[in-house]
Order: sequence, then structure tokens, then C-alpha cells
Amino acid sequence: MRWFEASSDADRWKGNETARLDLTFPSDARDITVQYSGGGIPAWEAELHSWLDRFPPRGNGRPSKDEGDHDWTVQFGTHGSVSGVAPSDVASVEVMKQILSGEWPTAGDRATSCKLGVTIRRSSHVTDCCSVEDEPARVEDLPRRLREKCEIAGRLYERVVETRSATSPSR
Repeated sequence: MRWFEASSDADRWKGNETARLDLTFPSDARDITVQYSGGGIPAWEAELHSWLDRFPPRGNGRPSKDEGDHDWTVQFGTHGSVSGVAPSDVASVEVMKQILSGEWPTAGDRATSCKLGVTIRRSSHVTDCCSVEDEPARVEDLPRRLREKCEIAGRLYERVVETRSATSPSR
């Protein structure tokens, strides 16, 4: 925080209520983002220490996503987030549940939402990105809701293809 306040960018952002300062670092196969939410330097340093204790910096962070992989995020209000990639919706939920069950040093660090997403290639030029988000207590519902959303997107894609085929001039 002291470094940022002394930087050449500080004057541009001081007084801007929409400005955010984030610190993102790898912790194993996860990306950890800690967000400065006000309260001055001592509060920011305490916040950083709680995140660094819970998720020590190591590894390469979130791996690149392969076809069929699911991305997930556990959001902690304005304090930060933990995100990663898993090979399935079930594996994603298990990782999120593990994070949700962890101990946190301050009450402000409680999880506020969980997000699950997947990218589906429909054709060589069409890709659907589907995601669902809910409160942590409903994390078990995310895979079912994501499958429903992807099925709806798939049916819409099929209708578009059918409509284009029916209205395109024959060659």
C-alpha cells in the first residue's frame, strides 16, 4: 500500500470511489485475488496476511483451461476471491466446498458467492460460455443449474442453425 501511495499512479486514483487495488498471486493450482476495500494501510496489511496465511504463495496458479474443463470461483465479498479450473463440475464443487470449510481469521472473510462455468464449442466458429452463481449454501446445486443452462444454450444454437438453413438461398 505504501508503494502504491508513492507511485506515479496514486494521484490519478485518489478520491476515485470506483478505484480498486487488487493483488493476485498463485497458490498451488489456484489464483488468489485480494482486494483493498479501504480502512487504511494497517487494515490492508492485516487483510493480506490473513489471505497469505490461508493460501501461501506457491506453484503456478490457475492452469489454462482445456476443452470440457470447468472454471470455478469462490467470492469473498469485496475482500477477494479464489479461482481455479477442474476437469468436471463435481470436482469443481468439491474444491469449492473444501475452500468454504476452511478457517478464516476475520468475520469479513466469509464467502458470499460461488460461481461455476464451462465453455462449450458448438462449431468451428461458435462457442458458448455458460456460468451460474449462487450463495455458498447452494453450491451443490450449481452443476445441475449449469447443465440446464448449457442445454438451453444448445437448443437455442440448434434453432439458429435451423433458421439459417431454412432462410438461406439454395446454391
